[in-house]
Amino acid sequence: MIYKTCGINITFNRIEKIKKVFIDNSSVFVGYNEPSILPIPDDAPRDIPRIIMQSEHGYSQITISPEVISFIVTYDEAFSSDWNKCEKYLIEKKEIIEKFLVASGINKIKYCGVYTTYQYENITPESNATSVIQESLLNSIAIQDVIYDINCRMTYTINDTYYVNISYENVRLYPEDTDLYSAGFLNEETLNALAVTVDVNDRFAFNNKQQYESSTDVLEKLICLNSEYIDKSAKQFDGLGDDK
Repeated sequence: MIYKTCGINITFNRIEKIKKVFIDNSSVFVGYNEPSILPIPDDAPRDIPRIIMQSEHGYSQITISPEVISFIVTYDEAFSSDWNKCEKYLIEKKEIIEKFLVASGINKIKYCGVYTTYQYENITPESNATSVIQESLLNSIAIQDVIYDINCRMTYTINDTYYVNISYENVRLYPEDTDLYSAGFLNEETLNALAVTVDVNDRFAFNNKQQYESSTDVLEKLICLNSEYIDKSAKQFDGLGDDK
């Protein structure tokens, strides 16, 4: 079991002149390189980043737009087999983002989310990821044809507040130098891996409650739920890979 990526998304009330707000408070982003401040007009769509920052070692990135802050990390071999290390890194960067929110006076959070993708990459060719997902999740469905690729998502709700989205898919891996636009490239496949993404957020409450406001406390809760549902989603695949 290998942890590939984690991410955080925070959506808040629109902040005008977000570039100036960032420049005034950029000192909180310890461990990040000089930002790229993009020449995008202030009235451009809210989801287009105005600021992009890479961590000093290149493993994580933070993007900021007038209404959204996003963080994503791709783990290397020193972290990818140890969830405790992965979660610790996630929490450290979450705390940096919180410092920016406080320093910038951003106190009206609409909703936020946390997600993690992990993979099983030691599946034998005789028991590829497609068949594993089919047998674990779709065994009760009468499907006559052989499934080549599979991608499915299950959504749960918790306490009329949180969505928990769990996605399962097979991921076909190829050598780095494979030309994916050349004829016959599928013959170079080295692995059909199983990928699971756990995405938890409080959008359910936002979608249903007119006066709802999220908070950094909610973000803390989401990190806990993320870890909890990684455990729950992985149990049905016991034996496929190493435990955490």
